[in-house]
Amino acid sequence: MLAEEIKSKINRIWQTLWSAGLTNPIKDVEQITYLMFMKLLDEQQIQREQKSNLLGVPLSSPVFRKDDERLRWSRFKNKSPEEMHRLVREEVFPFLKRIDIDKTNRFPTYMADAVFEIPNAKTLAAIVAEMDAMDMTNMDAMGDVYEELINCVKTSGTNGQFRTPRPIINLIVELVRPTLADTVCDPAMGTAGFLVAVALYLVREYAKELTRNANARRFKSEMFAGRDTDPSMLRIGAMNLLLNGIESPDLSGANSIEPEGLQRGKYTLIVANPPFTGNMTNVDVAKDLTAITKTNKTELLFVALFTRLLKVGGRCASIVPQGVLFGSSNAHQSLRRELIENQKLEAVINLP
Repeated sequence: MLAEEIKSKINRIWQTLWSAGLTNPIKDVEQITYLMFMKLLDEQQIQREQKSNLLGVPLSSPVFRKDDERLRWSRFKNKSPEEMHRLVREEVFPFLKRIDIDKTNRFPTYMADAVFEIPNAKTLAAIVAEMDAMDMTNMDAMGDVYEELINCVKTSGTNGQFRTPRPIINLIVELVRPTLADTVCDPAMGTAGFLVAVALYLVREYAKELTRNANARRFKSEMFAGRDTDPSMLRIGAMNLLLNGIESPDLSGANSIEPEGLQRGKYTLIVANPPFTGNMTNVDVAKDLTAITKTNKTELLFVALFTRLLKVGGRCASIVPQGVLFGSSNAHQSLRRELIENQKLEAVINLP
């Protein structure tokens, strides 16, 4: 549970956006994400500057160079509301879309199609004032903050997409028991709730092992992969992962069930809640999936995909609608035959 003060801040930010006419919850989280990222970059550089001053060594590869000082959160937050709004809209936001933090951090690439939509100076100034007291470098606290923001996304059901309740995510992660040797994928990641839950499990269970450089590097970059065709979800998911210490995951806007969507036989663990009740019309579905189940139903194609993405001995836990278990069509039957005869089905847990 978040501290009441933090909850109150988030609620006030949310109400400020709605009062300004920004009433699309996903877009609102996007706009808050951009501001959080602006503040995070500045706070990270402040920490590095303090360290370099303490050690008496030059600061290497700063995000904000001398000519960019005016673009830092700690600088523009003190401007007048009108000047702050102009600066963020015309200079800071374009800066975010072109920076290269380092050779591994990919978050700026997800910003390519981002649009700054906070409409006026008063709204921006109010949000910056609420957000200024938040310590973006405290990953535990900010992970909770971001989870609270995502909980505010009430829209669901579009094209079969639903936010997965956190207790169900945690149940699934506990069942699959991730390890530091895993390569984890969610082919329909949405806000990256499953990937974050795996990361939190690993931090809890392998805290000592994650202090080793090799494990820490792999955790931050190579261990996690996700796909989502919605650019807004991709940006929100990327920020969610970043705030939980995963700096450079393998994320992409590719459609997972297309031939070039995801590499086969690469992953040791898949956790997912794929889209339900959708039909993949006008999509080039990979032939190795239709060889398992000849259909355009998303819930069947994604389950078939999981069997192809896993390494031998890999494991998957996925939410599926009951129709996957009991549907009578040839496509349903052929998929179940694949699971029973060619895979190892451990268990089915039925939930209301």
